[in-house]
Amino acid sequence: NLGLGEDIRGARTKKRERKRRDDCTFLKLAYGVRKA
Repeated sequence: NLGLGEDIRGARTKKRERKRRDDCTFLKLAYGVRKA
């Protein structure tokens, strides 16, 4: 059952990575809008 835990942890990590990337993109967009 260790494999299942690894899969869940991996999925959670991927989700966090995607969220961080989205936040970064959002900040860039917001910064660009403020700059414009």
